[in-house]
Amino acid sequence: MFYAKKIHHWLWRWHIIAGLISLPFILLLSVTGAIYLFKADYEQQTYRSMTQVTPSVSYLTYQQQLDIAQKAAKENGVAIPTKMILPDSDYQATQFIAGRFSSESYTFVNPYTGEVTGQFARKDTLMQKVRKLHGELLLGKKGSWFIELVASWLVVLIMTGLYLFFPRSIAEIRTLFRVRVKQGKRIFYRDLHALCGFWLSLALMLVLAGGLPWTELFGSNFKTVRDQTGTGYPTGYHGRGLESDPTKAANN
Repeated sequence: MFYAKKIHHWLWRWHIIAGLISLPFILLLSVTGAIYLFKADYEQQTYRSMTQVTPSVSYLTYQQQLDIAQKAAKENGVAIPTKMILPDSDYQATQFIAGRFSSESYTFVNPYTGEVTGQFARKDTLMQKVRKLHGELLLGKKGSWFIELVASWLVVLIMTGLYLFFPRSIAEIRTLFRVRVKQGKRIFYRDLHALCGFWLSLALMLVLAGGLPWTELFGSNFKTVRDQTGTGYPTGYHGRGLESDPTKAANN
């Protein structure tokens, strides 16, 4: 009994420490993550003048459009586009991409007139800055390590909280579903905190499971396991799983 009480106090202390360390940053990550969810809507409105065109009768070939995009890139001193995204409708400009991931830059060409409607680099966009703040605190790799450390403390917070609140007997199971409102403010806020934390813990663990693979330490090891096992790739990624028909190739 003495040791159980001692362990309870020890876990309670670490629960408080983990909360003080992680919660201020979790609030920041929650806000920036929620903002980043609207990336597509924000950029669609912000770059509408670049991506939207007026349809016409004449239409340039994709090679002509690529030549125009590459010429514009050279003139402006930006990376030469090597990829193209075809328009989804007659009202969209053709998008050309240079670079990869955060170093990508975009050039938009009007497929009817050949006009370069706009260019921008991903690193200069507001949403990329929000993403860097969310994942790195704008501190680069060191910031990523710090975010990973905060996420690890959140795991400590969740696990210790589950242990402290989990019912010890069948009679206490009702505490998982009710908040005592007639036993003073202290009991009310304690129950409210414990009840919300308990039922949100599963969702929080899922959020952490989705975020940790993007971190430096855990993520790099996760990618190593993925590459060694050949898992986590969709069919056709980098040509995986694709086969040609030699008969059709000969006939062509």
